[in-house]
Amino acid sequence: MNKQQLVNETAQETGVVRAEVWLTFEAMLAKIAHTIQHGEDVRLSGFGVFYKGGRKQSGGRHPRTGEPMEIGPVVRPKFRAGTVLRQSVNKTVSPSA
Repeated sequence: MNKQQLVNETAQETGVVRAEVWLTFEAMLAKIAHTIQHGEDVRLSGFGVFYKGGRKQSGGRHPRTGEPMEIGPVVRPKFRAGTVLRQSVNKTVSPSA
């Protein structure tokens, strides 16, 4: 499901005009991104946590030459699923026979 499909289905289920759902959805995404950018977590009870994660600077080797090189730090947004979301996803998975 892509963003447009999600907005369309949400509008249908709630009876809210699609354009309003779209604006609300865009505002939520922007606010989540802004909050994470400033180092704060976004906790949605039962759903999960959006947070800023990454990797510290480290050393490595160039794959072609084998020379030592520095690998710079990486910062990226991360998501950790909440208990309710994990359990609901696991209910849809049938055990292998």
